[in-house]
Amino acid sequence: RSDVDAMTHVKRRRVVDLIPSVAFELAHGIGQKPPEIDQGDVAGNAMRLSEFHGKVVVLMFSFTGCGPCEEMYPGNRELVEELTAQPFVFVSIVRDPKVQSVLESIASKKITWRVWLDSDTTLSQQWNIRAWPTMYVMDSEGVIRFKDIRGESLKLAVRKLIDAAVPTPDK
Repeated sequence: RSDVDAMTHVKRRRVVDLIPSVAFELAHGIGQKPPEIDQGDVAGNAMRLSEFHGKVVVLMFSFTGCGPCEEMYPGNRELVEELTAQPFVFVSIVRDPKVQSVLESIASKKITWRVWLDSDTTLSQQWNIRAWPTMYVMDSEGVIRFKDIRGESLKLAVRKLIDAAVPTPDK
């Protein structure tokens, strides 16, 4: 078999090249804990993913100029505002070679949540990101419960996880 598909003229991927992707999904897929992120946010403040233990976390991978990513920003801002008093945090990893672009998005309130900068794509590669936006939703124990949900499905999932995390008084 040749390295290029005769019909599509696309270079074939070797099965062995898929091993890191499959290994990541097995170790960090739905029902598993994600890898730690331990680096300063875009403003230079210390931030670790594990510091949000006890809260429902939405983690969005995006990049500056990504139309589908930026179309989600108004809904993200709405969710952050609605759940400000709940055990919830929205964070993102933005792929951009220039920190200034991300800081401008924050200053203009286009982005109203904390951001890690992924200028060299290290985090995107570590997390096996193949498409943008990619969304992860983690429960209050830090376990990935949903991936790649958006809009009303995202809001419903987050609220369900918050309800499960918040103790209710005995009746």
